[in-house]
Amino acid sequence: MSRRRRSKQPSTPPASAPIPDRVDEDHQREQYFFDRPTVARLADMVDAHARPVCLCVPMVARELARRGRAVKLLDVDARFAQLPGFTRWDLYRPSPLPELPDLVLSDPPFTLVRLSQLFTAIHTLCRGELRTRVAIVWPTARALDITGTFAPFGLRATGFEPGYVSVRPIEENRASLFANFELDPRWGLE
Repeated sequence: MSRRRRSKQPSTPPASAPIPDRVDEDHQREQYFFDRPTVARLADMVDAHARPVCLCVPMVARELARRGRAVKLLDVDARFAQLPGFTRWDLYRPSPLPELPDLVLSDPPFTLVRLSQLFTAIHTLCRGELRTRVAIVWPTARALDITGTFAPFGLRATGFEPGYVSVRPIEENRASLFANFELDPRWGLE
């Protein structure tokens, strides 16, 4: 889970810098990274779209960069600034992008951002186009909160529970992927 605080202003670095091999989680920002199988699955999902946006999911964007695919990464963590497509972006003061995305994947800081703020941010990215594909990782125990807040987008539980590098897999830590589209049947979810 990539957990972020407020940033100052957008910036996009040159795309020629190397991709970071090791980046530690920043727990003060509620930044927790997905495990390798989760990163691979989510990267496959994102890669199937023409204009995806990774919002607070830098490891998925990094995996796609390693595969040779640049995607838009919106984040405040400057350690990922060398990834192609990185834009320093403030979740709390969202601004639209020049191009409408066809997918927004987000793993926001669960306790640092209110759902109303997250809704405003994603609504801004989608320019109010509620048919845009949206997929958000959120605590399973708070499923009604996210499906209620994102009802205009039609978000629902997908049955996919991501794994994390350093989050213990106990009931209180369970997170789920909520989306407004069907996942690839090869994921084996019902």
